[in-house]
Order: sequence, then C-alpha cells, then structure tokens
Amino acid sequence: METSFKRLIAYIVDIAIVTIFVTILSNINFINPRMDDYNKNYTEYQNIISYKKNDKINNEDYEEKMIDINFLLGKSNVING
Repeated sequence: METSFKRLIAYIVDIAIVTIFVTILSNINFINPRMDDYNKNYTEYQNIISYKKNDKINNEDYEEKMIDINFLLGKSNVING
C-alpha cells in the first residue's frame, strides 16, 4: 500500500513538471508561431466579456461572438493541447 502511494505521488509530480515545461516552451514565439494569434484572440475575448459586464452588447451578439472567439482561441492554442 505504501509503495502504491509513493508511486502515485511520483506520477503527480512528474505530470506537474512536464506540464510546466511544456507550458513554458509553448509560450515562446519561435516554438509556437500561433502565440501572437492566441494573444490577439484572448484580448478580444476579454473585450467581449467586458462589453457584456457593462451591458454594451445584447445576449444574441454576445453568444455569437463568444462562439466565434472560442473557436479561434482553440484553433490558435492547438500546440498547447
């Protein structure tokens, strides 16, 4: 039982280290050429959220824009996944 617990903890630590390493690498423009697109789309995403909070956009436009921007965010974030 004790060995299984140690192996589980080691596995979790390994996953955390790999995740951190891959995240750092994927944020380097040379390695991830889509990073600029992702940053642009994420800024647009934040603007849409802000417009909704301030009631500057109606529900239909909000939903349509969120679907589009989520698609673009996913598309530009392929390397991270």
